[in-house]
Amino acid sequence: MQDQITLDCYENATFSHIKNLILLANLKDGIQPHERQLIEAVIERESSTDGKLEKGCYDIIYESLNSHAILVEGRNLIIQNVSVVPPQTDRKAVLYLYDMVCVMLAGDCAEGAENFCREIALRFGFKKEIITQLIEIVKKSLEKVSSRK
Repeated sequence: MQDQITLDCYENATFSHIKNLILLANLKDGIQPHERQLIEAVIERESSTDGKLEKGCYDIIYESLNSHAILVEGRNLIIQNVSVVPPQTDRKAVLYLYDMVCVMLAGDCAEGAENFCREIALRFGFKKEIITQLIEIVKKSLEKVSSRK
């Protein structure tokens, strides 16, 4: 299973996305079970389209992370050495931003979590003006889904 994730995968947009979801979920007090389930669902979805990811690769990716890549100092989020490989299509970029907002809202939102999402979206190539709108659209759509339950 481990040999499926090779060095070329580390430059892959899908791997980069999963890694950043794990970093986002880990911002507060570690990754909660429901956050991990969300991330594993994303891995399963992406493994069907990206032959480089194995469904059970969560632990391998988690182990590869530098735990000091993101620091929260007061209200400021300091992102160090967080590599982002942008998705190749706008549709995929919106989907990845959606995943990030879902993970952000799934846990107790750490200070700086939304800023992390914004920073990643900037690195995807979204304009600042659009990012706020996209995040609000995702939040509202998730609220509608939650209210139906």
